[in-house]
Amino acid sequence: MMRTLALTVPGAGRAGEAGAMMEDDLNIFEMFAKSETPVHDSFGLTYASYLVYPRSVLERMPREWQSRFVLMLGELHDRLEYDEPHYTVHARKNGAFIKDELRNYRRPDRSLIRERKQP
Repeated sequence: MMRTLALTVPGAGRAGEAGAMMEDDLNIFEMFAKSETPVHDSFGLTYASYLVYPRSVLERMPREWQSRFVLMLGELHDRLEYDEPHYTVHARKNGAFIKDELRNYRRPDRSLIRERKQP
């Protein structure tokens, strides 16, 4: 069985607001960052092989974050060489394909991308 692209984030799928991040999740990310294997640990016990974020979400990050993100991708590209296949992403929820409301990055529905309240 071929694994599809997936995103695993602490807080996703918990009771209450769908995809809501709990206050303790920030501490979890700090814990992952200090680990010997931060990326592996952040994926946890999931079977996810990929990390996918919509372009419209990335473009909502503050400019400073976007700059750091792009520089890190450049470092990754410069240091690791691998055969880069072409990927296609399809949105799914509860195993069923759904309409991807964030697919149109030129005119995203900004109401779907909310800023979290700071603790």
